Amino acid sequence: MALECPRCGLLNPADARRCDCDYDMVARPTPTVPKVTPRALLFSLEGRVSLSTYWLRFSLPYVAIYLLLLLCDSALEKLASGGAVGLLSGTFIFISFYPCIAVGVKRCHDRDRSGWFLLVGLVPILHLWPAIELGFFPGTPGPNRYGLPSYW
Repeated sequence: MALECPRCGLLNPADARRCDCDYDMVARPTPTVPKVTPRALLFSLEGRVSLSTYWLRFSLPYVAIYLLLLLCDSALEKLASGGAVGLLSGTFIFISFYPCIAVGVKRCHDRDRSGWFLLVGLVPILHLWPAIELGFFPGTPGPNRYGLPSYW
């Protein structure tokens, strides 16, 4: 991957130590990768979330908590007539609505898409497109218009 000189804009080989304009490519400041805190993960609409963070830090715990609350609803006989939601699990879905949107927007940012891309999921025939793209495709490597890739 070629490196662009910040001074003159010339593309240099990845292992270049100096640019032709005599700019020191080794000593230049490197951007720091931002760390995602749990608060920023769940409540901020800015930044990026990697695929592994999306699955390991959000989706799998979310599903585990939902299933646990569904079991509690079943044991307490608080399930609705369809059996898919109960009092505790429904409350959890209501409370976690905004964090789901926030993580989805950050996942869109990692794919270099606007957060509005989530609205494609409301279209009946196209609703699988965002789910597959955000859930299984890796983000853009390196910085994009939404910032640097983050880590947990």
